[in-house]
Amino acid sequence: MKPYKLTNAEEKAAAFPNTFKLPDAEARASLGPGIYAKLGFEPCIENCPTERMWVLVLSRLEGQPYLYEGILKNDPEFFPPEMLSCYDVVHFSPEHILDILRP
Repeated sequence: MKPYKLTNAEEKAAAFPNTFKLPDAEARASLGPGIYAKLGFEPCIENCPTERMWVLVLSRLEGQPYLYEGILKNDPEFFPPEMLSCYDVVHFSPEHILDILRP
């Protein structure tokens, strides 16, 4: 089991429509390699806050449970390094994407 779960950005946006804005659904569903996606990592340990961090998309995983594979490009502040660290592989889908950065 992973030591975290990813924030469902679509649920957050629906719950807080005036303050929680997302990139449109088409943009979140059409990322390619080299694009950054901001994800929320919710740790599975007590008293540890959610961290929003950038993940570099490496590839699309058509036909898999997750659409994207990427690598974490931030050092987590609150996660212990054995749980999550920069360059770890992350699998995610459009509903997890909080923001997009196109270099």
